[in-house]
Amino acid sequence: MKTWKTLFNARLLFVTTCALAAQEDLRVALPISRVEIDGGFQGKPDNEQAHSYRSHERAPHTASGDGLHKATVGMPASFTIQLVGDNLGDFHVLLPNWERIRSRRFIYVWIANEDQILTAEVVDGGRKDGTLTATYKSDFPGNYSVHIEEVQLSKKGEGVPILGSPFSLTIAGDAPTLNVNSLPVCSSDEDANTDIADTFWRPGTWLSSNVASAAHGVMRNGWVFQPKSCVFDTFSYEDLMLLASIGGEPTWLLVLGGSVERGVFLTLIDMVLAAGQKQGIRSSVLNKCWGYADVRVGNLRLTYQDMRLFRFTISTDSVACNNEKLTSESTSALVHSAGQFLASTVFQDGGQWPTMMMAASRLIPTRAEHTQFSVEVLMDAMPPSWEGKLFFVDHMAGLGNYWTEENPTMTALKNVGIWFDRMSPDDDNGLGKMDGYQTRDPRVSFMSVFPMYQAKLFENEGSRNGIRRFAGSQHFHYISKETSAPETRNGTIMVHSTITEMLANVILGRAVETKASLHAKAAASKDEIQKLSSEVGKSFQVCWDCPGTLLPFHVKPIPEPVCEILESLPGGAKMGDVWSGSLCPDWCMKQEPVSQKNTQSDVVDVRMCSARTHQP
Repeated sequence: MKTWKTLFNARLLFVTTCALAAQEDLRVALPISRVEIDGGFQGKPDNEQAHSYRSHERAPHTASGDGLHKATVGMPASFTIQLVGDNLGDFHVLLPNWERIRSRRFIYVWIANEDQILTAEVVDGGRKDGTLTATYKSDFPGNYSVHIEEVQLSKKGEGVPILGSPFSLTIAGDAPTLNVNSLPVCSSDEDANTDIADTFWRPGTWLSSNVASAAHGVMRNGWVFQPKSCVFDTFSYEDLMLLASIGGEPTWLLVLGGSVERGVFLTLIDMVLAAGQKQGIRSSVLNKCWGYADVRVGNLRLTYQDMRLFRFTISTDSVACNNEKLTSESTSALVHSAGQFLASTVFQDGGQWPTMMMAASRLIPTRAEHTQFSVEVLMDAMPPSWEGKLFFVDHMAGLGNYWTEENPTMTALKNVGIWFDRMSPDDDNGLGKMDGYQTRDPRVSFMSVFPMYQAKLFENEGSRNGIRRFAGSQHFHYISKETSAPETRNGTIMVHSTITEMLANVILGRAVETKASLHAKAAASKDEIQKLSSEVGKSFQVCWDCPGTLLPFHVKPIPEPVCEILESLPGGAKMGDVWSGSLCPDWCMKQEPVSQKNTQSDVVDVRMCSARTHQP
């Protein structure tokens, strides 16, 4: 193992060049090691929707109607749900027209068999009598189970089945009414749809490898999210080794944001490392890096930078505090240092530039007087000659945490009505602003994660194999604790999250355009690629500059990473120094909180104190 520490003022390109040279030396000197390939289930999907309830409790509501037991493929079907019981008054908060869920209760209907998971829209229809209508449509015939559950987020999001649930459903038909093999790859050159309302909000269902497009593949758990009008490519370990073996400019994926976005970065790491290389990932330096982390496997580079600009919308010298903890010493200083990082480290003159950047926009909803720092700072940093892509993913947090949905069972953005930190949606739910940004620079695009999250039972960190928790955490991902855990595959410690793995595949697809184009490029130098791909994954480079604490939020304009060439990711990591200044100043603590915010641990008082009000 070789270790060194270097200042980035000598340019990241120099560090990368040295690391690759060291890596080549290691390939000669080190004995050949056996690398286990994580091949997933080889076409056999997980039965992830199967679960049992922790109690025999039943919600007293009932369901009836023809659509509860039979339907025709490709045709809408519906049934009714009658709310019953002493607590019905709580549901009246949702009626009429499912107003904002202050009670944090809702009825969720999901329909599943071994090959498809879909959800039903649930509305009251303005009847105001506790009678709800559930409507769904399946493009695949077969026998299904209809699960109807009352969800109370105050009970950790554990759904309580209504009387009779699950119900048996037969969807009749001779063949599917959706030809997944004829659909274009989403957001590729072959996808002619440029309507922001469609490209941002893509409702769909989850399909298993038995019915999904074989050409575009499925994730490692055997499932893939299938929108209505296009298809997403998915990438296997072999595909990623192929990508890492192609010469020329490295493929560089840069993820910017907070812990939720870091889940996508960790999933990418999990996908690119073989089974025997990631047993220590849970306690590695990468798992909770609140600074800068960079992993390079051959010619594939994956980077994360903690950059929580979405938390701030007013450009002042204000101090931000959560309870007694300082979250930002100066909003304007944080914005400035983020811009400097992008200019000095990401888009440095003469250095490598990223192929793809992913960030959280938190664009919906907004207030006219607020600045969208997470969008504006990144777009302002993009050089005119940059040929990469900037991909903003919205609604990147679990239901009931940062985001509050008026009706989480609907499928249209205008009907869901998403609120953020007590801010109501714009008239067009921000679509006009997104369209303006995309018109201003076609390298920029936006997509909501909510449709795939909604359709996958609001799966989150609290969900486990055999446990169903709807929106129990703001995070989508978690990492196996031990090799014997029931959710591991072949005893492999890994990052678990259907949502972050789907997003990881989406950004990989956007970076290479399509999986077909990746394979076509590799075929041009087939013999050389085959030789490289058999060796490239045996060692990899990890660089990090991760502080000992998250607060106050901070971005180093030029990271000072420690770099190592490794054959497996070590655990037991020790973080770097703590950011200076961790407590809210006394003069700010004396001011009244401006709001309250839900965090993972508690509800905190938020103070925004202008430095101009500081009285010595």
